[in-house]
Amino acid sequence: MDGFELPLLDNSLKSDKIIRALFVRRGENLNMEFKKYRATRKNVELLRKALNELGETIYEDYSLDLPYPTKHNINSMELEYFQREFWSEMYNNEVNYKMQELEKEL
Repeated sequence: MDGFELPLLDNSLKSDKIIRALFVRRGENLNMEFKKYRATRKNVELLRKALNELGETIYEDYSLDLPYPTKHNINSMELEYFQREFWSEMYNNEVNYKMQELEKEL
């Protein structure tokens, strides 16, 4: 991860604290708690915007019987299909924190 090694941590630390330590070490401020979002249209669009800002704009579709996955841009996907494929990404701490930052900007 960005050229530094993970410090040896006590097993009693929760994964959220580990992630916070990594972000603080990078100079980012994560004074936010994990937030559960309902799957409303507004929150799905917020998730799409957060993924865009984190640079995750390409979706590889393995559902077709092709030797290589087909690549799609997440911005051109229909909202319902995007929600079905990507809503679980909201549980990623980095994505969740980015969603909270973007929500404060609105």
